[in-house]
Amino acid sequence: MTISLQPNPPNYSGTWKLTSSENLDGFLKARGIGWAQRKLAASLSVTHIVEHVGDQFKITIKRGLLNPTSNVYIVGDQKGTKVKDLSGKENTFVVTSEKRESGEVLVFSGYSEDGKAIVQAIRMLCDEGKTLKIFVSKLIEPKAQMVSIFTKQE
Repeated sequence: MTISLQPNPPNYSGTWKLTSSENLDGFLKARGIGWAQRKLAASLSVTHIVEHVGDQFKITIKRGLLNPTSNVYIVGDQKGTKVKDLSGKENTFVVTSEKRESGEVLVFSGYSEDGKAIVQAIRMLCDEGKTLKIFVSKLIEPKAQMVSIFTKQE
């Protein structure tokens, strides 16, 4: 007789400090962000505060001295959630998310008029839950990718 145990899904709750980014400038440039804003974004200390309960994620993002932004994502929510940009202005795009069996959470944002996602973010816990990697891809031309690595704060 074989017994198959499902691992507990990872819990993303905690305070996560950005420790490195790969291709942030190239990604922002592909999204049409100007030089000055790209340099400002690269200079900011970034912290994500995640409250993860069941299929709901509340993510508060602190960027230096800028006002923090908070968004709530519900895994499997097909209606989406409106989000605020760096200036605090509400964008017209929505966010939906889904959880894979491996525990990765995919977040799709920036839907175009034909309903296709233009930005995809995959959040993945590594190093026994001490490191959070976020892989972000721009899915339309010009395509671009970036990776942000966060360390869990005690």
